[in-house]
Amino acid sequence: MESPLEECKMTKETVCWRKGWMALAGLVAVMLLGVSTAWAEVLEGEVPFHGHPADGDENWRLVMGEAIAYLAGWQGGSNPMSYAIRAAYLWQNGEYYGYDAALDPPMCWELPEPAEGEVLMEGEYPTETLLLPGGVPLELVRILGGSFQMGSPDTERSRDSDEGPVHMVTINYDFYMGKYEVTQAQWLAVMGSWPGSALSSIYEVGDTYPAYYVTWDEAQNFITALNTHVTNTGQGPATVRLPSEAEWEYACRAGTQTRFYFGDSLSVGDDCENDGIRGQYMWYCDNNADYGEAGYGSKPVGGKLPNAFGLYDMSGNLGEWCEDDWHGSYTGAPSNGSAWIGAPRGSFRVLRGGGWYDYARDCRSAPRYGGTPGSRGDFGLRLVR
Repeated sequence: MESPLEECKMTKETVCWRKGWMALAGLVAVMLLGVSTAWAEVLEGEVPFHGHPADGDENWRLVMGEAIAYLAGWQGGSNPMSYAIRAAYLWQNGEYYGYDAALDPPMCWELPEPAEGEVLMEGEYPTETLLLPGGVPLELVRILGGSFQMGSPDTERSRDSDEGPVHMVTINYDFYMGKYEVTQAQWLAVMGSWPGSALSSIYEVGDTYPAYYVTWDEAQNFITALNTHVTNTGQGPATVRLPSEAEWEYACRAGTQTRFYFGDSLSVGDDCENDGIRGQYMWYCDNNADYGEAGYGSKPVGGKLPNAFGLYDMSGNLGEWCEDDWHGSYTGAPSNGSAWIGAPRGSFRVLRGGGWYDYARDCRSAPRYGGTPGSRGDFGLRLVR
């Protein structure tokens, strides 16, 4: 069986992924789902595999029928088993594929080699780790630059007018973003104490829980202190900051234009309903207890599935501050990924992502909110470098 770690050519249309054989072990069940159907087609004398089953796709994702076609093609002897394994993997995980008929196999899923000092985690984009005081790690994920449609169209269910107009944004640089929200352990490692009163057990307290009730001003104080530490400990000249609103949405969407980064989720309502998928990716009012009961409040970071960029909790769990001033629409917004800042600065700042008790509609990729720099709530931060 040929190795899945083939060399592949990175083109504009090609998204490449690196996965080890250990990650492929879970495909056995998926492959078996299609064996009976695929084998029946082969027995009938049909040739189910003709070139590339997903040739007609426009969204660069495989569906079950296309993955089964690869299985049938393998069983009929018209393509190698590695094609079927790759197809099943991509379908099962809902990931993008790159297709080039000149490649063998025609699908590739590798990432570029990590730069010096970076660590390539299996199944994820390259990461780097900053060591905070006391050796507390803060992990960031490399986000490759690109273009996307920012905002939501008028036809999107549950959208608000401040989510438009939809406009093209091109981020022509790579950046690193926190894999998780800043945790309570990370905050205390840098700052030594909470900026206001101590956090409440009502909303949960613990090292792996996110730092909440953080104002925008306090987030900036944290960043200043962290940058001083990074410089003094020789961890590089680049400094951490809050993301621009455009960077945040680009990273949240992770190549998607659906309502959520895991799909449109239209089979149920947009309050606290759960279609069986939402609860796999986000903490929101459906999977939080009522106020004052056990299970209410923030949840440990990374407890749900990540988006395609390997970022966790981009929907739900905690509202995240951005650098931008608040604007009531995107009319006049920058198109290069930079923060939209006035001179003098506005009275409100931008929050994204939705919190642990918010409705599902508030946890879509496009919603945006404004708060004064001194506002407290289920607000925290995620860093960019």
